[in-house]
Amino acid sequence: MKPNTSANSLRQRIFRQIVVHAYDKPGLSPFNQLLFWLITFGVFISILDTEPEFRTYWGGHFRNFELFLSFVFAVEYSVRLWVISEDARYGGVRGRLKFMLTPMAIFDLVAFLPSLLTLGGSDLLLIRIARIARFARFAALGRYTRALQIIVTAIQRCWRELVVSFFIALSLLVLAATLLFFVEGEVQPEQFGSIPRALWWAVATLTTIGYGDVYPVTALGKTCAGLLALTGIGLVSMPTAILAGAFSDQFKAARESASNPLPASLPSKTES
Repeated sequence: MKPNTSANSLRQRIFRQIVVHAYDKPGLSPFNQLLFWLITFGVFISILDTEPEFRTYWGGHFRNFELFLSFVFAVEYSVRLWVISEDARYGGVRGRLKFMLTPMAIFDLVAFLPSLLTLGGSDLLLIRIARIARFARFAALGRYTRALQIIVTAIQRCWRELVVSFFIALSLLVLAATLLFFVEGEVQPEQFGSIPRALWWAVATLTTIGYGDVYPVTALGKTCAGLLALTGIGLVSMPTAILAGAFSDQFKAARESASNPLPASLPSKTES
């Protein structure tokens, strides 16, 4: 049997319009521009919908627009699932299943599915879940924003260093809480009577927040707290320095790539 070239050609054209990296012109395709503003406006409406006064006067309009957006995103998700086989990484049934498990595809699904499931429903918990799920559209905006893509790539490249710094910070927090438990536990049992209780003070102190609701009162406790507070400066700056270096390298690479563009290529499985 001959391949359905007309269907393949249509799928390729839609693929280039709907998949950001497949568009062969600078910027976003007209379809993705429209989708970008729909997502932005949908998030804005979701924010307004959390205010009871707005919901009282405009709740009906908010719900209608929310249903409209949910249907649009459901159709867009289905079409994306159909055309994604043009990408060699997601060809066939297995490829589509692989695509459905990608973080962005999951965010897309969460952004519209709960709203459709609560159509005409009266379960308060489901409605609350649906309202929270709308904010998954913030993540979907990352598909259309190059700056966010650069940030995500930078974090992916330095995640090992961030994990190491996290465990160092966690160890220091436990050590600080344990130390103040032994020093202040008998004097202030309500605040430092156990290591879990002392952990709240350790978090507030080592992150330099310093709420002041819990603090040591003995001389030894104050001395230990002062030394630990100075240590907290390095605790905060360590992941900051890691991220700053990664962001700097990634933005530099992006600028070099923009000044020396390579020929556009499309990861397409089939050619018309």
